[in-house]
Amino acid sequence: MHHVVLPRLNMTMENGTIFWVVENGGYVNEGDVLFEVETDKASIEVQATASGKVYRLVQDGEEAKVNQVIGVIADPNEMVNLDEIKQQLEKPQTESVATVDTPIRKEEKTNSVGPKALPRVRRFAEQLNVDLNSLEGTGPNGTITEEDVRRAADSTKLVMKTVKLTGIRRDMARNITRSTSIPQFSQTVEVDATQLVDFYHSKKHSIPFLTYTDIFMKTIGDVLNRLPEMNVRFDEDHEQLIYHQGVHINLAVSTSEGLVVPLVREVPKESLENLHQKIRDIIQRAKEKKLTPFDVELGSLTFSNLGMYGIDSGVPLLNPGQSIIIFAGSIKETLTLQDQHVTMRPVLNMTFVYDHRVFDGVQAARFTQEVRKAIENIRGHSNASSR
Repeated sequence: MHHVVLPRLNMTMENGTIFWVVENGGYVNEGDVLFEVETDKASIEVQATASGKVYRLVQDGEEAKVNQVIGVIADPNEMVNLDEIKQQLEKPQTESVATVDTPIRKEEKTNSVGPKALPRVRRFAEQLNVDLNSLEGTGPNGTITEEDVRRAADSTKLVMKTVKLTGIRRDMARNITRSTSIPQFSQTVEVDATQLVDFYHSKKHSIPFLTYTDIFMKTIGDVLNRLPEMNVRFDEDHEQLIYHQGVHINLAVSTSEGLVVPLVREVPKESLENLHQKIRDIIQRAKEKKLTPFDVELGSLTFSNLGMYGIDSGVPLLNPGQSIIIFAGSIKETLTLQDQHVTMRPVLNMTFVYDHRVFDGVQAARFTQEVRKAIENIRGHSNASSR
């Protein structure tokens, strides 16, 4: 008999919500997806490390703690008494009972009895009040897809109802609540984007699909690399400062499941072209729900850009476990006074939010101004960083 435990998917994970792919009493083959766990970072599929019949100790949609035994896999002819197993697990353990490897993502499939559908498709059907038993799946091996559910919902009259938050959206709400307990302050600066706009247009021909986000990330990473005293976070458990090794930046990405912040690693070491490819790849994987635990670790800071949505300014909340988050607004042509002449220039607002337990106002202001100056002098900064 093999115990199935909830693995730790990232350093801040404490619990997760379990959505079983295999039905209770159903058979699973080693290497098949056994269940899906949703945390505040991502939705990850966990594979079975043994073959046999699956017996649940944690029910579908319930929360479990890291390293908690959530079920067992038994041989088909093996007698299983769940009450005895629960009693044994309540006794002090002298060694770990975990037998589940680090989760990895596979092709989506299920061995469940009844309609073939992954947990997130089942939740989607429940939200739209669609009976999966009435659908014929168009996915691989007859698996019901989200598109199948959506088509079925379009053919029926939908009514308003209360929807309980689950998965990423629920954990995002919890994270925001946690963030409000952090003493934080913000600084907003107006940035002359003249060189930024010129630089973008000069590079987009050689780097197809280049975005302003790519340039912001590269510039911020280079500045943070020059100011290692800002590459730090507060450890609440031990009331100490922890300095990061390397500059890694989380990027706020909107998905159908909610907001996620995948990690872009070693930003200053990458050329703008290589960084663009890394960012484009991780955004695509985030939207396709293919992020791994390695992708959702916490880095040096978080960057959020809503300029493409026409948002001029905003004050984001710190991502718990970090001490800086930076927001960029839209670039707009604005009347400015220069050398006693009124001219039109592209301008944007940037807001920097800091953990007051880590930084004072003057420390923060130096970093804020260094980033502003680097963006306003992007051509000189780019040449210096490439040397």
